[in-house]
Amino acid sequence: MHVPSKIPYNARWHTIAFGAFLFGCCAAMMAHTAVSNDRGVVIDGLLTLGVAGATRFYWVMSAIGAVFVLVALAVRRIVTFQELEFGVDSLVLPHGLFQMHRSVIRYHDIKQLSEMKISSQMFLYLHTHSRKFSIAAALLPEKKDYLEIKDFLRAKISGIS
Repeated sequence: MHVPSKIPYNARWHTIAFGAFLFGCCAAMMAHTAVSNDRGVVIDGLLTLGVAGATRFYWVMSAIGAVFVLVALAVRRIVTFQELEFGVDSLVLPHGLFQMHRSVIRYHDIKQLSEMKISSQMFLYLHTHSRKFSIAAALLPEKKDYLEIKDFLRAKISGIS
């Protein structure tokens, strides 16, 4: 059971492309609605906007969709390439919003491993005294990498390796 010292930990390009398509369609639909708008809108029964306000609202929603495509998906993937780093006595794990934070987790600080499947997505949770970290299988290059990491960490925390 050998885990490379560094493994890429990023969203796959097809996932980014799907997200870009989805939010790009949303942005285009909102832009079309803004251009052809001829009536106001009531938002959740709380906010009533006239024609001009509704048009501005649709343009803002269109811009948010476009920005989400550019910044949150593609730029994060290109600019901040992330990887899991496995050392002799610890690992470095990107985590948080867009995996922009990095934590060094010592193997002996991992008290328990657990696994959760949500829809078809697998997550490996590393429980320490202070917090819980997760490794998402979808951010690894292949499913076999996830399985190797899980076996490697189980061996490390049980003292086999």
